[in-house]
Amino acid sequence: MVAGNIPGVTQTLPIALYFDVEAGNYPRAWVWTSIAFVTSGLIIAITNYLSERKSII
Repeated sequence: MVAGNIPGVTQTLPIALYFDVEAGNYPRAWVWTSIAFVTSGLIIAITNYLSERKSII
């Protein structure tokens, strides 16, 4: 993973989440956590759907 922390330019989601937790900004940290959770769930669901579809053909 490549990570950087130039605010507003290269900040990645894990770093944004880390700094929000460290700063005590828990509501925004929960937003980042929710975004990561939903995104990863969608990627897993799409991958499963495509792999099942490919095995049928």
